[in-house]
Amino acid sequence: MLSPHQYRYERNIHSPNCQNLVAVDAGGSVVGYTSLLLDVYPHSGPEVWRKYPLYIGVMAVSPEWQNRGVGTRLLERQVAESRLSRPQYSFIHLEVDPESAARRLYERLGFEKLEVNQGSWLMRRAI
Repeated sequence: MLSPHQYRYERNIHSPNCQNLVAVDAGGSVVGYTSLLLDVYPHSGPEVWRKYPLYIGVMAVSPEWQNRGVGTRLLERQVAESRLSRPQYSFIHLEVDPESAARRLYERLGFEKLEVNQGSWLMRRAI
């Protein structure tokens, strides 16, 4: 479900600075996952982690579960939880390949392009 990446996503599971959500099917199998960096993280990671709070570092839905509302529910839950846990922030952020189907999902959910970063779009949405 996750593509190889230079950062170790599994560290997010144990980080108190990450809000992690998992979607499971009726049998308990993981079908989606998202990890939100709550506050800026000045010590490591890409520049966007050091610059933007409420940054979705991981958003993944199993291919057989795509286009079935899993991604929408995960993102909407992240937004709702962000309002509660970090009311001092106004926006939630993420990066996406502008050619991906995920970009259309994010736009439909109110995310707007903020800037281009090495070919990816940095997007944000008001919480």
